[in-house]
Amino acid sequence: MADKIKIKASFHSGKGYARHNNHYPVKRDKGNIDYEQTANNRVWTRIKDVTDVVAAEKMVYDEFFTKELEMQNAKYRKKGNYKNIRTMDEWLKSERHRPVEDILQIGNRECYIAPEDLWRCYVEFTRWRKEKYGDHIILISAVMHVDESTPHIHERYVWYYTDENGVKHTGMKKSMEQAGIALPEPDKPEGRYNYRKMTFDADCRE
Repeated sequence: MADKIKIKASFHSGKGYARHNNHYPVKRDKGNIDYEQTANNRVWTRIKDVTDVVAAEKMVYDEFFTKELEMQNAKYRKKGNYKNIRTMDEWLKSERHRPVEDILQIGNRECYIAPEDLWRCYVEFTRWRKEKYGDHIILISAVMHVDESTPHIHERYVWYYTDENGVKHTGMKKSMEQAGIALPEPDKPEGRYNYRKMTFDADCRE
């Protein structure tokens, strides 16, 4: 009987950079990208017919969060804090409002599943997540890279909640509260080692 091969699925969550996901040739290339295969990458964005993930990200924020930004800038104008007024480009890159980026992979450079199977698994994963957490996540883009050593997917999304006036706001903590995500240790205070994203990430990895 042939030896069974164990293939591990991995899930890493962080900040990331949208421009990396396009895989355009850059001056400071690390040499880890096979640009002859870049055309085989798979790109999805929330904006139909837009495959530039940086442009799509700006368009999604314009669509969903213009009102929030206008309200924030209006408060700064009223107080005379004009130096704090932000454009949407500046605002979406800030620590508080920027999207989350996850990297999903099945296998490693020695052994991995076919890219088309990885994409099918990812589609099922997003369906599960939407059913479990509802409409508190706006998925912006998903890019499958097949031009590096191991096929993997970069997804970018933003958590949001809706206030009593129907205005959408970025904000992971409050969004997770509205989504009903519990603390890892509900009987203890929320803090550095006990916060809702730990629960969310653990569920996604499982």
